[in-house]
Amino acid sequence: MHPANRLALWLWLASLLPWLERPFLYALAVLIVAGALLFCRPRFLRALPRIRWLLLAVGVIYGWTTPGEYLWSGWLAPTREGIRLGIAQMTRLLAIAASLQILLTGMPRAAIFSGLYILSAPLEWLGISRRHAAMRLSLTLEMVENILEMQQPFQQLLRELNKPDQDHGERTVHMMIQPLGWGQGLLLGLLSCLSVLTVWLGGFGGWS
Repeated sequence: MHPANRLALWLWLASLLPWLERPFLYALAVLIVAGALLFCRPRFLRALPRIRWLLLAVGVIYGWTTPGEYLWSGWLAPTREGIRLGIAQMTRLLAIAASLQILLTGMPRAAIFSGLYILSAPLEWLGISRRHAAMRLSLTLEMVENILEMQQPFQQLLRELNKPDQDHGERTVHMMIQPLGWGQGLLLGLLSCLSVLTVWLGGFGGWS
């Protein structure tokens, strides 16, 4: 599958998850996490500790700020509805993280650039260079991935990110763009329409 279609497929999945009812959401999340454990287990297990605080924060925010029936008496009690919403949102985030690890497995920087270059074609209509936009995004993804691979404490990572760049020299980066055949182009159009239709149906309650 062309990298652009792999990215488009992931974008469709990301657009679908917010609208699914909880039983379907949980079933799909189990399948995605199982796929991540099967195809990219080390990568996925390395990513889990880095999102644990985000998952916990989402659960706390929904559990303790959503109106509803309190689980016990007292001002520190969460609501039953909040816990349910929090678990659902945590499940969505976990499914997105797992699917992203599956997506990036086996996709080198050149493939990511090629996919982003194809998908960012509408930017040309706004007068924005899609080549520069795709290059910046692919280099940013590579830098973030390299930083996350480092076995360093969080404070050390912050110091690395805030460190001023001493190397102001220019460097040349060559990227090959994988051509998009008519069959892959048809699939890309189908996935794009599917994503738009998914969001449109979700906005009108079509997934309820």
